[in-house]
Amino acid sequence: MTKKVRYLKKDMLKDLSRKAVNTKIDKKFIDKLPNDILMPIVRSMTHNDYFTRCWICYSEQGHEFTLDISYSDFNNLPYVEGEK
Repeated sequence: MTKKVRYLKKDMLKDLSRKAVNTKIDKKFIDKLPNDILMPIVRSMTHNDYFTRCWICYSEQGHEFTLDISYSDFNNLPYVEGEK
């Protein structure tokens, strides 16, 4: 059985953070991230009628932040397929 693991790149995070209503990510924090970073969404859940709340991992130590992403943006994120 396979599972889709969606992820963000730095430029995508900047764009999605600007669109976010309740969970904006500080621009200074984003600027400090490596340009080639790939950040997997490690957990997500329906938040309300408009957004998916996502927990996004940004470090090898497993540090995370949350970001609310619209359903359409979430469904358009790139993904890799892995074993469940």
